[in-house]
Amino acid sequence: MSLKVLLADDSRVNLKIASMMLEQLGHQATIAKNGREAVDAAEKSFFDVILMDVEMPEMDGLEATGRIRAYERKYARHTPVIAMTAHSAEEDIQRFTSAGMDHYLAKPITSAGLVEALQSAGSAQAHLPAPRETDWALDRQQFLNRIGYDKELLTEVIALFGEDAPPKLKQLKSALETGDSQALKQAAHALKGMMGNFAANEAYATAFQLETMGRTGRWDHARETLERLEQQVKLVQKNLAELTAEVAP
Repeated sequence: MSLKVLLADDSRVNLKIASMMLEQLGHQATIAKNGREAVDAAEKSFFDVILMDVEMPEMDGLEATGRIRAYERKYARHTPVIAMTAHSAEEDIQRFTSAGMDHYLAKPITSAGLVEALQSAGSAQAHLPAPRETDWALDRQQFLNRIGYDKELLTEVIALFGEDAPPKLKQLKSALETGDSQALKQAAHALKGMMGNFAANEAYATAFQLETMGRTGRWDHARETLERLEQQVKLVQKNLAELTAEVAP
């Protein structure tokens, strides 16, 4: 079956090779040269699958995937996203999954690897869970399973989150104002861990963006990224409070 594929990568060589492989396999490729172009394309057209490079300028693959997932939830859609990456350690794969990606394809890509990834993505699409409500920033089923539906534990977690998250956001603001890359990286890393524990995938991906900015010193769109994280953190806090009604005493 011929697939309509969105191919996102900032390398012209990678784009050439990957698009050639897709064509040889009988698929149609639409090119995006960075994450921002990928988001625009995904919002304007339907694709059977998205091949997303993880590290790109303008907007990287994790952030782009998070934005695509946010857009898709409005319309009960889910396009399989395959991360194209040279990093395939367990921690890396967890980052991809937390950002909303469905599978990964190791670089340098091969025809056999591409076929396997496309088949895996198609299989995952057929077994996707029902989409969450648009006003939920966390995967409540996953989180409630994690805490064993323990209302006392949930209450303690909410209190701890209320104490720990605001200072971290203040540290991020201060780091941006002073240009302190190390402080930015550390505060973002801490918030990323919190978001991961709450199964708040988009907030996790956004915090990871800020952590990466602190680590690399590339601060493009840092302020708007922080603003987005602040809104996500507020929604997570609201969601946690709302979960108390779903957990028996």
